[in-house]
Parts: sequence; C-alpha cells; structure tokens
Amino acid sequence: MQNQENKPMFNGKNYLSWKTMMLLELKYNDLQSFIEPEYPVKKNKLDIMTRRIILKSVEEQFHHLINKETTAYDMWGILEEQFNIVTMNTEMELY
Repeated sequence: MQNQENKPMFNGKNYLSWKTMMLLELKYNDLQSFIEPEYPVKKNKLDIMTRRIILKSVEEQFHHLINKETTAYDMWGILEEQFNIVTMNTEMELY
C-alpha cells in the first residue's frame, strides 16, 4: 500500500478529483468492491480497511458525516450524496 502522503485529501471542494483518485487507490488495493452496491459488507476486515482509507482521505471537518457508518459502501454513499452535486455545480460555474 502507498504512504498516506500520496493519498488524495477531500477538502469539500474537490469531490470529483478526489473520487477519481480514491477509485484508483481502492482498485489498486483490491478494495473497490466494498463501495459497490452489490457488495455492502459489515464487520469484514477488508471493509474496515476500506473505511479507514476513506476516512483518512477526508479532512477532519467532514468526519462527522461518515464516521458512524458501518460499511465502506455507506460512507461512500454519504459523500456521493452530499458532495457530487455540489462539486458538479461549482465546476459548471467555472465555465
């Protein structure tokens, strides 16, 4: 696994680029399936690892949104729901 310094950090404004980098990170570590709807698993060591990677890649000010979720899939879904539309709207305003 890579050093934490090389992992993307979500700051509330860069959701789409963070998401792209996180998908690559999770896929590289064979953990992408834990955020896919077909595979929401609780209390599995690999799911815990996936949740840890996600939590460590999100600035602390956003931890309250996801730190009580019990699966990586649920954490991913919360971030997607909260920030995908906001980021898309912000990027559209830039054009």
